[in-house]
Amino acid sequence: MEHLLLGHYRKENDAYCVDIAADSLDELFAKHDPSPLHQRDLNPRIASELAEQIVFFPHRHKVKTVLHMNKKLQKHEQDIRTAFHHHFEFEYLDNQLHLDRRVIKARRILLFAFFIFISLIALSFLIQHYFPDSVFWHIVSESLFVGSWVTLWHPIHLLLYEWIPLHENKKNFKRLMEMELQFVYA
Repeated sequence: MEHLLLGHYRKENDAYCVDIAADSLDELFAKHDPSPLHQRDLNPRIASELAEQIVFFPHRHKVKTVLHMNKKLQKHEQDIRTAFHHHFEFEYLDNQLHLDRRVIKARRILLFAFFIFISLIALSFLIQHYFPDSVFWHIVSESLFVGSWVTLWHPIHLLLYEWIPLHENKKNFKRLMEMELQFVYA
């Protein structure tokens, strides 16, 4: 299946090419960004297109972006190269920050949930000890016991699974940040 998907991309010198055409700087960069050219954000359409396409390529494959541009933009080549790197470096660092915050949040929630877990287990055993023959209190005790395990579900889910998409995004932004840029002028 992978070879069918990758077959839709042009390959040059052992690297798959993601082609982007732009006739002006306004097509490449976000119009709202007043920063100097080398620090500007990319056009959201181009940034999202690159972010969507990079996931198609396994990490063992080299990928490069080929910018097909008007010859009059050749004087801005270094600024464009720096802006691409700057944009994806920011996305990479932002994603790392979100990942770190998610892990810290999950640890805090786990600590709080563990306290609730211990409290509910203790309460369940106390009820069993003081009301061993009551059906009603037996049901309450079992409910507390089950509830104690349920309190751990969300923090464990956060620690085990919710960081994975952020980690994948971080790896993809790192690839985009380090991706080779080739300029073709017409």
